Amino acid sequence: MSQCVGARAPRWSLQMTKIYMMGLLVALAGCDVGTFSAPITESESESESELELRDLFPDDAVLVGVTVAPDGRRYILDQRSGLYEISDSSATLVLNTTGLTGLELTDVVALDADRFALAAENDGFLFDRRTGTFSSFFCYLPAPPAPPEGLPTEPPIEPISISQALQLEGIPVKQRTESVAFNPDTRQLFAQPRTFRLDTGIVEGSELFVFGEGGGEPIQVLPFADTSFVAGGMLAAPGDRLILGAGNGIYELTLGVGLELLRELDASIDITGMARASNGDLWILDGPARRLAKVEAPGVSP
Repeated sequence: MSQCVGARAPRWSLQMTKIYMMGLLVALAGCDVGTFSAPITESESESESELELRDLFPDDAVLVGVTVAPDGRRYILDQRSGLYEISDSSATLVLNTTGLTGLELTDVVALDADRFALAAENDGFLFDRRTGTFSSFFCYLPAPPAPPEGLPTEPPIEPISISQALQLEGIPVKQRTESVAFNPDTRQLFAQPRTFRLDTGIVEGSELFVFGEGGGEPIQVLPFADTSFVAGGMLAAPGDRLILGAGNGIYELTLGVGLELLRELDASIDITGMARASNGDLWILDGPARRLAKVEAPGVSP
């Protein structure tokens, strides 16, 4: 189990953590780079509402993320081979992860035209396309806080997450998120990890983590009431809102309201990634079907 070490985390009391768990749903305040290309079977212009990706990726590809950079370039993450930039007629592998043994990337979001945050189990990374560097960036499995100096017999104070509380009890854990998002206005990064006990395999909790612009450890940890909820895609929207895609549903997450279903798509769709199109619509990545569909969702457009 990897244990990432990041920036200083905020100090929350255990009592406060328990209160949040009871009722609060959410509050929002180098590797080698190679190339690979293949034809796309349909035009990929913004006017298209669906893009067939089946012939674009290797047969064993697992498509888990999509993002649109501020300059309009679109990228898709294959869990097994890496990050691809997609043009009208081809795809180029800009981050080759085939040599990174044991690393399983789960989602991607563009921070600017050249930098990308990528999530993996227990950890998050930064890929800079300009330099080709791939490095640790944000940590959503922070170590438990240390006991106060001079009071070794006292328990450590103020765990900020479910995983930390379990680790303080000596229970081994792992965390996994299938979705990350970035708000360019607030410069905040979001992830929705679930915590698994390694001794039993049970999911102990689902949380929203908020990171500052510099990554590191979370600056805010907010639990979900529904521990089974798993967002396959996520994006930040104006007004301190997050748009989440889970299964075939598109949800809005807002302060004081919680999760609200905006739209239910065809039952055959399984959302594994989500990004905003230039007109404000959503690009929905249906990984199992290997297709990218553009859909409207009420309240999503700026």
